[in-house]
Amino acid sequence: MSFLKTFPQEKYRFALYVNSGKKTWQAIKKETKCTALCNLGYYNMDSFTPCAGLVADCRIWAKPAWHQYGLCIDENGRASCGTEDSRAAAFNYCVAQPPLYVDGKRVNPTVYAKNGVTMVGFTAGGSVTILLAGKDDGLTSVEAVKLMQGAGCVTILRYDGSWSSQGSLGNGLDLQPSQRRIVHNYLLVFEREKKEEDKPLRNGKTVVLDAGHGTQSANKSPDGTYSEAEFALDMAKRMKAILERHGVAVVMTRTGEDCPTGRGDENDLAHRCKAANSVKALDLFVSLHSNAAGSGGWSNARGWEAYTSAAGEKAGRNVAAGKLAAQVKAAGAVIHGEAVKHCLYYVLKNTAAPAVLIEHGFHTNREDVALLKSGAYRNKLAAAQCKGILDYLGVAWKEDAPPEAAGEAASLWAKESWEKAVKKGVFDGTSPRGALTREMAAVLLDRLNLF
Repeated sequence: MSFLKTFPQEKYRFALYVNSGKKTWQAIKKETKCTALCNLGYYNMDSFTPCAGLVADCRIWAKPAWHQYGLCIDENGRASCGTEDSRAAAFNYCVAQPPLYVDGKRVNPTVYAKNGVTMVGFTAGGSVTILLAGKDDGLTSVEAVKLMQGAGCVTILRYDGSWSSQGSLGNGLDLQPSQRRIVHNYLLVFEREKKEEDKPLRNGKTVVLDAGHGTQSANKSPDGTYSEAEFALDMAKRMKAILERHGVAVVMTRTGEDCPTGRGDENDLAHRCKAANSVKALDLFVSLHSNAAGSGGWSNARGWEAYTSAAGEKAGRNVAAGKLAAQVKAAGAVIHGEAVKHCLYYVLKNTAAPAVLIEHGFHTNREDVALLKSGAYRNKLAAAQCKGILDYLGVAWKEDAPPEAAGEAASLWAKESWEKAVKKGVFDGTSPRGALTREMAAVLLDRLNLF
């Protein structure tokens, strides 16, 4: 049995799904409410890890072994064929087996007998075609390519086959091989909403928000109640919501809790810069952090400050930093010394667009930590900083804008459990991706009647 379907990109958007929870494709389809899905990259069945290059939501799960073609998906859900150097590869990228055809030219002469088959192709017009064939019946390479070319594909990528070929291309187009294998990653297809518009949005302005660090970072308050990684991501989400309401396109270098590369070293910083430099017509790069002073304990240093790579009154980076500082001062935040300072931090000197790094306060200062943990204070800073950014971009602030968002909804993998916990009163429904402190854990255990 085999199924083939073409998805025009003006009607559908695409996403990569890393199946770390080892779920069936049926469970993933129900969870994500996707229109269609198919298995993708090769993986090690013993360790359940990807064998080839894989990037999902800006996180690198596996680096490509060499310059390789694969499926790339940008921040707007648009798919293309490219290598690890492609702009969209900084966001989502899944290496294929050496592709059969690229732009009409055959680049891989490999042929194979009947087997399970998964192929993703692109027509000359840019539509995405998916072919699924079960191993129980199977297709030869000649038969599979003939079907793909018959659908108008000029680029044909081959992905993991055999018993791994499975998924659904729509109602009545479900493929489940008799050997029920759990696979590592999937391509998801969603219908675009009628009002959905690709970025950049209507005013053509684009900002990259760089949520510093990730769970690999040890940057926390001395008492462990505050995490810089959690704060940075939460602040990025709040600012993203405000900027997008004002028509500004926002690209996030980090959308999950982990560092994009999962390492937190200079490779992580390089990946963030690559993601920013890949954005066409980028207006501003803003990196979000909190500061530290002293030798591991509490200190007296406190307050907000911003950094750029070098002085220069008329340089875009300093104009932007000045406008940010002005709005933060106007909001009543404590400023640490001169509001704008200069330092050759990696992300500042390696980003092509005007770049500003913000230290929102010191997580080694008791007063700052109390503020930085406060949702109300985060909202105030997010609004003030967005006012500064909008001022720099020449976009008018909307006084009737709704209150700042408190962050995104629960992750897809946790949504069902989160909803159950909220319904039972274990959690209050706010900050589903926030850090869990010891005092929060105590309340949680009390609500579960474990004391």
